[in-house]
Amino acid sequence: MKPLVIVLALLLATPSAALAQGPLTSQARAEVMRQYSTHPGGGEAVAYTGMEHPLMFWIGVGMVAIGLVAVVASTTWERDSDLSEEYRNVRLGRDLAPCGTDPKETALPIADCQMNNGLFWAGTGIAGIGTGLMFYGGRQTQYVRPYPSVRWSVRF
Repeated sequence: MKPLVIVLALLLATPSAALAQGPLTSQARAEVMRQYSTHPGGGEAVAYTGMEHPLMFWIGVGMVAIGLVAVVASTTWERDSDLSEEYRNVRLGRDLAPCGTDPKETALPIADCQMNNGLFWAGTGIAGIGTGLMFYGGRQTQYVRPYPSVRWSVRF
């Protein structure tokens, strides 16, 4: 339940973050360029655009990849045995072989398979958090680098 709440919170927070990149942002950038366009030493300021937090963006990419691997694993090779249709006293290894057992290796009937819910929701939560980090770290920002100058300071 907790990963589901986290995923829903991230999904609800995403549209507000997208709206924050509206017209006010472009006006603020224009104001910064107007203030720093010329300097007392002469020359023009140079504006650069880049990611605000590239490290967070790449950590988010890694988390999304790990989360997707966990989701794929939960539906393929890490499935659980489904005992919901069996009697209460049926046990794996004693009455039924676990899900995914090779029929040539056992004389017992093989249990049905179901998705590993814990691994699925953990992977979904990790991928959701990684997506949030990607959105946060990948925001474009503009910063101004003034005209290159030499500064000397002498301390006594």
